[in-house]
Amino acid sequence: MSTTGSNSIDLNTVLQQFSNTANYVSLFHFNYYYYIPSLPAAIIFFLGFTFVLAALIIQSVRHKVSYLYIIILGILGETVGYLSRILGSGNPYSYSGWVSQYALVVLCPIAFAAGNYVIFGRLLRMIGKQYSFFPAEKVTIAFVASDIICFLIQVIGAVMLLKKNARLRKPGRDILLSGLVLNVISFIFFLLLVTVFERRTRKLPSRQNWIMLVWTLYFSMSLILLRGIFRVAEYSIGFTGYLAVHEVFWYVFDALPMIFATVVWSIIPPYRYLERIDQKQDLPSSRPTNNGEIETKT
Repeated sequence: MSTTGSNSIDLNTVLQQFSNTANYVSLFHFNYYYYIPSLPAAIIFFLGFTFVLAALIIQSVRHKVSYLYIIILGILGETVGYLSRILGSGNPYSYSGWVSQYALVVLCPIAFAAGNYVIFGRLLRMIGKQYSFFPAEKVTIAFVASDIICFLIQVIGAVMLLKKNARLRKPGRDILLSGLVLNVISFIFFLLLVTVFERRTRKLPSRQNWIMLVWTLYFSMSLILLRGIFRVAEYSIGFTGYLAVHEVFWYVFDALPMIFATVVWSIIPPYRYLERIDQKQDLPSSRPTNNGEIETKT
C-alpha cells in the first residue's frame, strides 16, 4: 500500500524499518525504553514483589530476624521500580520516569546478594569455621564490603549513563559494566565457598537439620548470578543492542529470576534452620580431618 504525491509514505518501507533494530531505535529516539513497556507484565511483577515484601516483613517482625532487613530493602526498591515502570507504560517519553525505574531495578539486586552473604555467614559461624577455606568471621564483612564497592561503582556509572549528556554515556556504561563484572566475580567466588562448605560437611550427623538452607543459598545465588551475567551481556552490546531493545529479555533474565531468588526465603525461612543448629550442641565437636572425613568427639 502506498500513496502518491510529495508527502507519500510507502507502508512496506516503514514495516521494513521496524524489522531492523537500528531503524527501530531511530524511529523512537524520544522513547527512552526503545519500546512501549508492557503494562500487564509491569503490574504482575509489581504485585509479585509486593507480595514477597509483605511476607518477609511479617516474618522478620514476628520472629525478630534483623538479617532479613537488607533483602527487604532491596525488594522495596524493586517494588517501587516496577511501579515506575507501570507509569512508564503510559508515558515512555518521560526521562525522569525511565531513570527511576531503571536505576532501582538495576541496583537493588545487590541487596539480595548481601542478604545471602549474611545468612551464610551466620550458618558458617554456627557450624564451625573449620569447614571453610575463608575465615568464617570475615565472610559477611568481606562479601558485603565487595557488594558496597560494586554498588558505588555502579551508581557512578549509572549516574553518568543516565545523564542526557551523550558524551558521558559511553564512559558511564563502561564504569557500570565494570561494577557488574566485579559483582559476577564475587558471586562466583561466593558459590565456590558454599560448595566447599557443603562438601566438607557431608558426614556431619546433624546435616539434615540445616542442609535445606544450603540448597536455598545455591538456588538464590545462582539466579542472582544468571541475572548478573545477563546485565553484563546487555551493557556489553549497548543500550541500543538486541537485548536492550527487546523487553522479553528484561523479564526472563532479570525480573523472573529476582522474584524466585527472594520469594524462596519466604517459603524456606532461614531462621527456622538456624534455630535448629542452636539446639545441636554436638556440632562444634565435629571437625574435618586432613582427608576430608569427619571426626566426631565423644
